[in-house]
Amino acid sequence: MFDRLYLNRHFLKNQRGEIVFYPFGRRRRGYFLPADKESDMKQAMRLQVIAFIIAILALTFLSIRLAVKGFGVSWLDEFGLGAWFALILCLVAYSRIRLVHGLIPASTDTAREEQ
Repeated sequence: MFDRLYLNRHFLKNQRGEIVFYPFGRRRRGYFLPADKESDMKQAMRLQVIAFIIAILALTFLSIRLAVKGFGVSWLDEFGLGAWFALILCLVAYSRIRLVHGLIPASTDTAREEQ
């Protein structure tokens, strides 16, 4: 079910049967993906999503903890929370960029031929 809801929108086949991978969604650039690497790429995407969910849950619990403290919260705690969130976003973006390292970018015409 997870594949159908999330992963399949990142992997599409064009009219020639080639797999085009969109790491940041269909509105961004696509990359040709060899058929033998599709399962590895999907597994890497699954791990990224699981890590992101765990990080967001940790961020939520930290936010609740800071909110319960009330006025005794120092600016350092708030800064740490913001830094944690920024670090997570940077790591997710960097890991997506690393996934496409070595893949051939799909031209806009080829990417529009999807089924």
